[in-house]
Amino acid sequence: MASLSDTTKDFETLRGMAGALNAVVKNWRLEKQAINGRVDLSVIGREQKAKEADQQAKAEIERLRGVALDCEGRIKRVIAEVMQEPEPSGEEGILAELKKMRMWQRFQGVLDKSELLTEGIERVIEGCAGDRLAFKTLREEVPLYLVAVGKTNLVGAAMAAIDKAERPLLSPTQAKAHDLLGELENLMSTIRFTIGTVRFELNIMDEHRLAAVGNG
Repeated sequence: MASLSDTTKDFETLRGMAGALNAVVKNWRLEKQAINGRVDLSVIGREQKAKEADQQAKAEIERLRGVALDCEGRIKRVIAEVMQEPEPSGEEGILAELKKMRMWQRFQGVLDKSELLTEGIERVIEGCAGDRLAFKTLREEVPLYLVAVGKTNLVGAAMAAIDKAERPLLSPTQAKAHDLLGELENLMSTIRFTIGTVRFELNIMDEHRLAAVGNG
């Protein structure tokens, strides 16, 4: 059975990922400066070395991106297993599904009649009244509903409100898993932003290099 301790190493890797990405760019800058200062190389020789440095830096960025995605996947699988509630089977499972259908019909009616969807979401969350099955229904249906009515921008806030309301019903382990999932989302957001930034710098400098060659 999965344990949250299984995520420790991957979290350590992700916490250091932005620094590792920035280090690649820092080393790349230093290498490019060194190449530009090499009087023992011809212009073409310096150009070739600069191109190799660009390719190596880009390859390392992509390698680190792959590492980050692998870590994210493993962490999510562990958290999903820890958070998962036992699924009812047989007749009990059928009854649970019917109950969820009735719940969602009621919740959807509230949302459809709400002038402001944000207020409607608040009301359906209040209607869960400590029922884990009701919260599960909201988790499954609310994002789909918001996308269908063209309110994708509300999905994040809606899910955050559901998380907050459901938290008192979670076991200590589930609550910890929930916190780790939030940290994971923040880390991956930072990593994606950093990757975008360093890719931009590498590509811009590469374009400048090509322009300089063309002008030469």
